[in-house]
Amino acid sequence: MRKPRSAELVVCHFDDTKTQDGPETAKRCVAEAVHLCEQLGIVLDQMKACVRRKGAADVLRLCQYEYENLLFRVYVLRERAWDILAATVGVKRGKTGDPGFRKALLSSATANHPKLTQAFNELLSLIERDVRFRNTATHQTILQLGFIFDNDRGRIFEADSVLMWHDLASKAARDTGHMVKRTVTDFVTRTTARIQGIINAALQLARECGRAHGKCRLKELLARMPADYAPAQED
Repeated sequence: MRKPRSAELVVCHFDDTKTQDGPETAKRCVAEAVHLCEQLGIVLDQMKACVRRKGAADVLRLCQYEYENLLFRVYVLRERAWDILAATVGVKRGKTGDPGFRKALLSSATANHPKLTQAFNELLSLIERDVRFRNTATHQTILQLGFIFDNDRGRIFEADSVLMWHDLASKAARDTGHMVKRTVTDFVTRTTARIQGIINAALQLARECGRAHGKCRLKELLARMPADYAPAQED
């Protein structure tokens, strides 16, 4: 066995676009979906960790970073979900945004794999808003965190600017910092609960695909994930 002293790390990917084998493509995409769930679990943990930072500015900065990280993982997960459905049903993979492709695929999937389609629809319903925000960030403008105050519901204030409203050494600035951290903590609590819901829905989609194509090494894949992310065991 070789014992190399040095190596170069490169970016690579698996390419099965030439073979177009439905079951094998579905199994590969299931493996990738489970891997994405593991990555979403890491984002979940990092979001929880960011609110434990001391400074309100750091809390805001890291929360926004991890939320944008979430958007990328969710977008890739959506694409793998469409891949899984198309490969299982046997419909040629078209562009996700093509209405004709979506209609033909969903019609066939609903008729032939109703439980898989139900799991697919459940996942997409959970990530629809995140995909929309990802598209905004990619094609239009960057995303920012903002505050809406109870006494001024008609306006959104950029989160970073709120921390600059008072002299940094003043009591008002300290009170504002505490308010910011509380508000971010509430946001993180809601978001991490939603991330766990997305993970659960994606794993259910993987299970239904496993029932259609064999186990897809699903038990082995789930065993690699921390129990907190994948509490339900494959039957």
